[in-house]
Amino acid sequence: MNLDYPYRIVLASASPRRKMLLEQSGFKVEVRPSPAEEVIPPDYPVLEVPEYLAGLKLQPFKEMHKKGEVYIAADTVVILNNKIYGKPLSRDNAVQMLKDFSGEMHQVVSGIALLSPNGKEVRFSETTNVYFSKLTDKLIENYVDSYEPYDKAGSYAIQEAIGLLGIEKIEGCYYNVVGLPVNALNKHLQSWV
Repeated sequence: MNLDYPYRIVLASASPRRKMLLEQSGFKVEVRPSPAEEVIPPDYPVLEVPEYLAGLKLQPFKEMHKKGEVYIAADTVVILNNKIYGKPLSRDNAVQMLKDFSGEMHQVVSGIALLSPNGKEVRFSETTNVYFSKLTDKLIENYVDSYEPYDKAGSYAIQEAIGLLGIEKIEGCYYNVVGLPVNALNKHLQSWV
């Protein structure tokens, strides 16, 4: 499918899942990962961190923006008990994250920062509640050893085995958990046509 969207879309992210979601939605996308350093100010409100980080990722592109281009920067975090779970640093870290989520509800929050075709910045965020059933140690360890959790916030991908076997339900946008709330994003993109 090709939406024949009239503006050039630049994705300021190296995430293969974000690119895939946009392309599956019919958009042609150019990928230019942001060089911005992701530094969170101390005591920053946890639920606002993804939108803040997306805004940081967008900053380097503001000066090079050309009329008719749309830039998309995004950041997704997993939050449990007011604590941010980022990408795991090791196998043990990935296993522990999944043990923490076992039998619990956590939130997946994506922040999006956009540069519109006329250069105006727009930011928004999307939250999805994810409910994990009780996970066995064997399931967690098999998942961590069989898949690549190291580039995923919270150590998992909803579309992989741990999501299929371990997630009881979600409240909110499924694609937000994959990495990009495409429906909400599309509303902004279409508003500029």
